[in-house]
Amino acid sequence: MNEINLSPSQQKIAALVDGATLVYTGSRSGKTKAIVERLKMLSTIARRDVLYIGFTKQACERIKQYIAQTNDDALDKINIVTFVDFCYIILKSNRAITPFVTMPKLFLNDERKEILEEVIAKTPVLNEWYSNLDNSQRTETINKALDAIHKIKCSLNSTDEVLKFAKDEPLYKVYLRYQQHLDHLKAIDEDDLAFNTYLFLINNPIVADSIRRAYQYICIDEAQQLSKLHFFILQAVTRGIHNNVMLVVDSDPFANQLHESNQVIDDWFVKDFKPAIYDLIEVNFSSKAIDEYAKRIIGDIGVGNSSGMTNHAYQGVCEEISFLTPEDEAKAVVEKIKDLVGTKIEGYQGNLELSDIAIIAMNKPVLNTIAAELQRNDIPCYFDLTWSDKAFVSVAAIVFDQSLLTRINPYNRHMLEDLKSLVGVKDGETLEQIAENVKDELMRVVITQAAALNDDCSNMPQTIDHILECLKTYNGDNPSFADEALVAFQELELFKQHSPTFSKTVSNRTLASFRNTMLLGLPGSLLYSEIQKKVSLNLAKSSFGSQSAVVFIVGMDEDARTETAELDNLENSVDRLRERNGLYAALSKAQRHLYVSYPLKRKTPWGTWSERRKSRLLR
Repeated sequence: MNEINLSPSQQKIAALVDGATLVYTGSRSGKTKAIVERLKMLSTIARRDVLYIGFTKQACERIKQYIAQTNDDALDKINIVTFVDFCYIILKSNRAITPFVTMPKLFLNDERKEILEEVIAKTPVLNEWYSNLDNSQRTETINKALDAIHKIKCSLNSTDEVLKFAKDEPLYKVYLRYQQHLDHLKAIDEDDLAFNTYLFLINNPIVADSIRRAYQYICIDEAQQLSKLHFFILQAVTRGIHNNVMLVVDSDPFANQLHESNQVIDDWFVKDFKPAIYDLIEVNFSSKAIDEYAKRIIGDIGVGNSSGMTNHAYQGVCEEISFLTPEDEAKAVVEKIKDLVGTKIEGYQGNLELSDIAIIAMNKPVLNTIAAELQRNDIPCYFDLTWSDKAFVSVAAIVFDQSLLTRINPYNRHMLEDLKSLVGVKDGETLEQIAENVKDELMRVVITQAAALNDDCSNMPQTIDHILECLKTYNGDNPSFADEALVAFQELELFKQHSPTFSKTVSNRTLASFRNTMLLGLPGSLLYSEIQKKVSLNLAKSSFGSQSAVVFIVGMDEDARTETAELDNLENSVDRLRERNGLYAALSKAQRHLYVSYPLKRKTPWGTWSERRKSRLLR
């Protein structure tokens, strides 16, 4: 992978040494590069270790990979952890003087939803109330409860927060039962972990002092996610003595929609640490052509601080292209890659390599078409996906996968309840009973076929074929279902495609091993040595955090028959916001060359061709 020169603004951040600093960054500002260069520099001058704290394992893995590219030895002096891991290590390594006899089971934030739903299902009063809500109300209720629980715990169980929450009696009961359930399981969630870490540090100042002395420099990335508890932990460690703390805050407009205005940073950190404040929001790694395109597509939302950028060091290349079919699109992408590899790209040292190229799509089936074409041309590639990216998008595939989970975990009540909620059924204790109560013909076939699967998955191809046959005749002429059907067809085909590989390579064949090997077949993170000569395949929603010299955004089409009025109704929906957020992330990844494309027709599951047009996101 070729190095890109640091801009003056990046050099300023990378050269910061002593004192507290607060850095506001934007997409394509090269934040990750600046952080990596600073960490490497500090590792050479620090007498003690350097601590980097992120909020996602993916961010931590990327930092490790980038450091390993040029200086493996630096990792010996740089401790790279998530905030959850940091807290857990503190308690576990000092367990003898904590309230825990053994370390409790830890439920991560994305597991709390399942716990809440299980608690509701097991509480008759709450279950009756919850069952009378429709799906959107249930989702809103769960999100509201999770948010309230988080606020109560992060406010150190302040009376005001508890009383405010207690006004909503059903939700308050959910909170109480949720906490009772965790206690029964001898488990804690991430907020409990942070709370216990905070209490432990203020009651054991000797331990806090030892942590402070261990790290000469502390860098907290993605700091817009800091809660009050996180800040209290930082205070307990630094104790007004350690001031070499850098917070890096993502100031992108879409990222800010995902996190509330942060009093922790604006008031507390600025007041207590009195940091020097820096902006790294100009588009250092972008080019004029890409910025102009991004500004036109994103509109008044803006990209980074591009609305204020008039001077660009590089012109760059930006093209929007249509193709007749997805296959034509894939062939054109591959040919373009062949043309570009080995050539000079402005602002880069050396010739362009495969690892400087990223291909991005809104969903995995589109990526699979591209991957197949790359493989036919002997061009190595890898899927740069997180575990959550490996979940499914279409309702049919989600229901099939949830049916498998229900069979794999027959004693886990919330798996069954989740499935019933997905298909709008209240009664049924088995897959067969749920299928009988389902009104939707396609969902009934999906669940029935999942129930009929052999335990060793030997009939998986035939099972999927039955579902696909039903899909071909199900609402085939309904324009609003066309996009859903295409994605469902492609995602269900993945189960069928995995079957031969599973049969040949796995000796202990079970439903669980089939599902696990299928999902793990697309690795979320690889060692740098494994990716340095490969094209990366990415989903748009997880493209934040790293940039590539050349980016292809593919499959940006929609059904041509969808009425304008129907699209207008979707414009301000949560799904539309997620799509715009994904496109924003994809655009943010491009540094020098950007190619956006879409097919004008796609083959439908029922064998005909569907007319397509440019996605509304691009118009």
